[in-house]
Amino acid sequence: MDEPGRRAGTARALVLGEPNRARQIGACVLGAARVAMLVLQPHAGIDAIGVAAGPLGAASMAVGIVLTKRWGRPAGVSPATFSGWQLTGS
Repeated sequence: MDEPGRRAGTARALVLGEPNRARQIGACVLGAARVAMLVLQPHAGIDAIGVAAGPLGAASMAVGIVLTKRWGRPAGVSPATFSGWQLTGS
């Protein structure tokens, strides 16, 4: 499973008390495999900035997913506007 999927799944189970479903876990694994097939090349390497940025980005995404699920979208705000503000904040 990819890093954001693990963190979001753990946060979801701990904070919201919702179980992780096999379908969601499978989607995380499939998504990670597809991204790996797109970006990994024979000359790919690991650098310190990437290693640090990966977990930080995953944690940020997990917090955003859990808080959005917990608080929901404010009344009167369209899905497009809400998504725009989420992208602006990230």
